[in-house]
Amino acid sequence: MRFLHSKLFVGLTCFILGVGAGVLVQKIPRRAHEQMSQAKNEPESFDPFQQMRQMQKQMMKQMEEAEAGGIWGDQQAQADDPKIHEREDKDYVYYDISTRDIGKDKLKVRVADGQISVSGQIEKNSDDDGNSAFFSSSFHRSFPVPPEVDANKVQMEQNQDQLTLKFPKLQA
Repeated sequence: MRFLHSKLFVGLTCFILGVGAGVLVQKIPRRAHEQMSQAKNEPESFDPFQQMRQMQKQMMKQMEEAEAGGIWGDQQAQADDPKIHEREDKDYVYYDISTRDIGKDKLKVRVADGQISVSGQIEKNSDDDGNSAFFSSSFHRSFPVPPEVDANKVQMEQNQDQLTLKFPKLQA
């Protein structure tokens, strides 16, 4: 009788544990989904395409802001890199390149294959209160030659702290 009693107890315990586990297994996914939705502040009907459209809008806005910054865009330019300014008149397109802190032998400008390449090395020495420091940074920029100019007749003019590339416009 004792053996039958212990089998009945074990069987009843297993049944109760099984029912409890079944109920728990059914509730866990629903509860996890509810918690995830609440954590993300998303409605129950999540639309991944809506999220993709929002991401696309943000990317387009960032691209427009970069274009508004000129050839380089504000995000690409480093603080110590030379400033390059584009301007034009009725006969020429100019690129003014700030050469401040760039040694004349450290600046390279190349116009070839429809591209303008500007590279160089900036070096600075500082001496503050007996502490000396040396700073060195290299840069490389490349951008297309404007389509309305003759790239083979580019002229370079060096002034104090500025190098100017002068492209004659094609006569139409």
